[in-house]
Amino acid sequence: MSYYRTLIQSAGLLLDIYPSTLPCYALNKLKDANTLANRVRNSVTNVETDIGFTGNDYDDASLSTAIGADSGLVTTLYDQSISNNVTQATAVRQPSIMDSGTLVTSGGKAALQGAASQGLGSVSNFSINAESEIWMFFVVDISNITTTQVIAETSTSYSSYDGAIVVFITSNTLRVTQRTASGVQCSISVPITTGRKLISVRIRTGQATATFAEIWINGVSQTITVVNSSTSIAFRNDNLFLMARGGSSLAFTGKFQGFFAYAGNQTSNRLGIETEINDYYGIY
Repeated sequence: MSYYRTLIQSAGLLLDIYPSTLPCYALNKLKDANTLANRVRNSVTNVETDIGFTGNDYDDASLSTAIGADSGLVTTLYDQSISNNVTQATAVRQPSIMDSGTLVTSGGKAALQGAASQGLGSVSNFSINAESEIWMFFVVDISNITTTQVIAETSTSYSSYDGAIVVFITSNTLRVTQRTASGVQCSISVPITTGRKLISVRIRTGQATATFAEIWINGVSQTITVVNSSTSIAFRNDNLFLMARGGSSLAFTGKFQGFFAYAGNQTSNRLGIETEINDYYGIY
């Protein structure tokens, strides 16, 4: 192992060890040079404040100073990889991070609380059209597995645009679906339960449904069920939405702590990426 690699690993931060060319969002520091986690609006005064880190952790003391006994609503989650932030300008659709002066947490660490019609959307395109495969890693705390809830969507309107991807929960399953033509989908599902999860998803173009996506939950490979058969097509360049479809509907009602996207084949890095994430969050 080179001296340079040893120094990088000693930093212990995900994006210093496994850099990405796609967006990554979390409330903990992902790269040593990063200074901001999110921007939060005071529910009473409407004053917005940028919140950063204390060491590698979320600076909840600064959040408490800014919000006091009020509630804190997230207007921006800063991209710690390539500066493609996700935002929400509509007040009633902003996820909360502080509820009447109490920090929202999962596993003892800061989290965004989802609720009806609340979600975030990227300021620029999620540029994946040139990629033959992408990987997405999610840190979530699931509270409801029966209602349809979108965790991530790569389009302003999944039902209208070919190549769009949606990752969602419905009827006790986690599903990964790509629209391949009008009324046609590649769609697979795996069983899902409530609780804290690290969900890892691999999605490839030009594949039959049975092989177009793979899913790991808390480091364990899942057996998929084909829901709708097709052949996956090129990914669509469009906005990325987190915690809701189009940033406003079919909202995820659990807690959200991180989204990490990677381009290209990450098979050799998957375990390392999962380990870095889990070492911080202590999910399993």
